Amino acid sequence: MKSLTDEEISEFIAHDVEPYTIFVLLTNCQGTWPDTGLGGVLKRSYPAAYGRYKGHCAEKNGPDGHPTEALAGSCHIIPPISVDHVNRPVPPAYIACIFSSFGDGHRNWFNTDKPGRSSKALIRLQTADGFGELKKLLREMGLNRAQETSCSDEIESTSESPQKPNWTENGLNMKVCLYEQNGKDFQMQWKEVDGISQGGVFSDALSYRLPARL
Repeated sequence: MKSLTDEEISEFIAHDVEPYTIFVLLTNCQGTWPDTGLGGVLKRSYPAAYGRYKGHCAEKNGPDGHPTEALAGSCHIIPPISVDHVNRPVPPAYIACIFSSFGDGHRNWFNTDKPGRSSKALIRLQTADGFGELKKLLREMGLNRAQETSCSDEIESTSESPQKPNWTENGLNMKVCLYEQNGKDFQMQWKEVDGISQGGVFSDALSYRLPARL
């Protein structure tokens, strides 16, 4: 099935995605998102978030300055950053990075900076571990938000966008978006990714997928 064009993904984000949606992106530990597909569109639509991802990867670099596998199997959630959406045609959004593989694409045996994808079995295991951490992090975010709401109706403004959604620790009112073609970057079909995520994040959260075709 033919994938969505980058323009179609951009249009979807600009016109159909609700504020504070949580995008789930399967990614690598190299500090790079692809130039096309969901990763490419998010990189151009939310450049500050992309910089935050690169910085998170760089923190785990080895003594030689090269990426390590320390992040593989983990999840890192990037909150909305005001410079990405204020006076720009995209909504504030969270980006949940699932570190499915050390690298991506084919290995370049002459360039240690291009290690290629991990084995398929390892990718599946690390993706499952990443989704497990995602659920834990979102539960904590929902609990914190619920406590903030119960204590006060006012939320102090910070350099980050304030967490305005009325979330709960069970994921109620959360909106989590997965792109069914994203797994192909790591040789996984949508059914595999959907199975690993157990069909969603929480039973009370609205998990929806950006299909291959609109």
